[in-house]
Amino acid sequence: MTQRKLSTLNSVDESKPQLRKDVLVAALGIIITAITMGINAAPARGTETTIKGQNDPEVDFDAVQNAIDNYYIVNLQGTFDFTNITVTKGPLRITSDVIIRGAEPTGSFTPDPDNWVDERDWSTKIVVNNANKGITITIDNPGGIVEFANLSIESGSERVIVVGDVRPPSPRDACKDLKVRNCKIVATRELGICIETWGGLTGTCYIEGNYFTGPFCIGEWALWQGFMGDSKWEIYSNTLFATGRTCIAAYGSKGFRMESNQCEGPALVYCPSTQGEIVVKNNKMIQSGYYVDQGLNNVLGLHVSHRNGYSGGEISGNSIQMNPSEDVQLNFVPVISLADFEGFDGAHGLLVQDNTITGKADYGIVLDNGASDNIIRRNNLESLTAIQYGLYGASQIIIQLGCHNNIFTENIIGPLAPEAFGGIVCRGINNDIIRNDYTCSNIPGLTSSDQPCVILGVSSERNLVFESGGLPLGTGSPTGQVLDLPREPTSRGTGGTTSNIVVEHSADVLAENINPGVGQRVREALAIFSGLMSHWPLDETEGDFAYDSIDDNHGALRGNPTWQPNNGQVAGALEFDGVDDYITTDFILNPANGPFSVFAWINGGAPGQTIISQTDGTDWLSTDPSDGSLITVLKGLGRGAADLISHTIITDGNWHRIGLVWDGLNRALYVDDILVAEDTQNSLKDSDNGLYIGCGKNMEAGTFWSGLIDDVRIYNRVVIP
Repeated sequence: MTQRKLSTLNSVDESKPQLRKDVLVAALGIIITAITMGINAAPARGTETTIKGQNDPEVDFDAVQNAIDNYYIVNLQGTFDFTNITVTKGPLRITSDVIIRGAEPTGSFTPDPDNWVDERDWSTKIVVNNANKGITITIDNPGGIVEFANLSIESGSERVIVVGDVRPPSPRDACKDLKVRNCKIVATRELGICIETWGGLTGTCYIEGNYFTGPFCIGEWALWQGFMGDSKWEIYSNTLFATGRTCIAAYGSKGFRMESNQCEGPALVYCPSTQGEIVVKNNKMIQSGYYVDQGLNNVLGLHVSHRNGYSGGEISGNSIQMNPSEDVQLNFVPVISLADFEGFDGAHGLLVQDNTITGKADYGIVLDNGASDNIIRRNNLESLTAIQYGLYGASQIIIQLGCHNNIFTENIIGPLAPEAFGGIVCRGINNDIIRNDYTCSNIPGLTSSDQPCVILGVSSERNLVFESGGLPLGTGSPTGQVLDLPREPTSRGTGGTTSNIVVEHSADVLAENINPGVGQRVREALAIFSGLMSHWPLDETEGDFAYDSIDDNHGALRGNPTWQPNNGQVAGALEFDGVDDYITTDFILNPANGPFSVFAWINGGAPGQTIISQTDGTDWLSTDPSDGSLITVLKGLGRGAADLISHTIITDGNWHRIGLVWDGLNRALYVDDILVAEDTQNSLKDSDNGLYIGCGKNMEAGTFWSGLIDDVRIYNRVVIP
């Protein structure tokens, strides 16, 4: 019987599906492995738990730490006093994703500079008054997310909330995202800080609706660890009261955004070496007192800069009041600084506008360390007094040390103390444009030196002071020179190192002072502020296009004109053969629609040839077929319309700057910035077509230019050279 059973078991009925032995063995192995892993795995974390504060801090501490370790959401109720917890039992350590939250406080809090104390009733409190404890809460949760909400934390620790390890080297990934909202954090220890990261945050630090007070409020110290940080900071609608040092310091972040905050402290915002966009908008800031660093007494307003080629952002709508201490010697008192005091790089591509600065400071706005492509406009410094507190002088605005391609316009300048250098100080800059309509009459002077700079539209009854060797020239210096500021153009200065300075009151932008490679933001601003519609520098070294440095009206080369990168009047130029070489562009402007101006540098040519014409229009700038003098045949259609002839020869083989200006009623021709012909012409021929540069409107033989053309500019306004 048994044998038959065995025989039956061993027999195979091929008519039915069979289980293979190897499959059974493999499946059994998987089951055993799963069971083994299950035995060794940590228990699953719970979703939510609630912990109530007890009378015993040991019990409270253990309960909170266990809840943080085992639940995603930890609700705290009551007061948790960890003052007597020994160092070996603390601090609270977060190693997993968690939300720690309390009950919403009752009452209201309106930030008031006369009383920064948040007196709302906080029903959930964490208290650590043990001054020997280093940290209250440490976050070491790589790739994770941690959130705090509705908590009141009063701590005597050096650091209240820390991401990463303060002992170098800190981990590069101690947490991904940190959110702190509607919390009250009070750091009571000397040099204590509310929230601190050491480069360990890899995502976003989102801080909203909080009240922080302590010597430091917020700090990111990645650069102090020797590397650039990976975090982005978003700080909204907080009240930050720094009692001893800094409201916000974010070294080397990936981006920084700060909106609608109230801040007060000796140093307000220090955000250098940012690798991303910087946005500071609609904040109310009050600087008060001073702090000591490396034996020096310091004061700081709003300081930002970029690094490693990053740029972009805006500083707008902020109110900054400066109240530095006057009973000690201060090192430096800047308000808005687009520089890097660590000596790395300046800020780039920022729009700084509509900020109001009041009080007293060394400098209202500082650009340094190569700051570039920034626009500084509509800032009100009328109630800021420039006083020399430290060793570096004083002025309302200073631009220095390699800054370039910045534009200043419509800023209102305030008063200066007697020892101040001037309203605007320019040192060692390049291609910057200052075009302000100052409304104050108490500007002692404008100080400039070293490198090319253009100052436009300045209205002042005081003198322009050139500076050399740190002393204003013209005030006793034998090598100095003081230039008055008449309404007519003022020529170049000749004293000391000032021979490259240009002061231009016609609001024209001189060719030799504008870099054709300026940033996009500055190119757009040039078109707005100067009326410059198109500018072809003609400085290329090769290629089939002449690039427009202001807009996208790039010209296409036809025939075979030759680039001459070293033979132009302003850098390079383009050489035309007089047979079939020319440039064609799209539509720029209709001369019949209102005032306009056109200028160009030329060399060579012959009688009867054309420099600029409009297709299906007429020749704007040409040479008289009889003698090669400058003419224009751009005129109206009615009786009295006639060519305008200058009788000034321009085909003599020398460089000449030629121009045509129409103010809506009068035409004028210029050669080398001298008026050579003018008449009345109350209308001009209408045309909505593109331009030819280097030939007549019909491309007739004999109208093609034979020579060099350089730096062609077209404005939608009157420009008096």
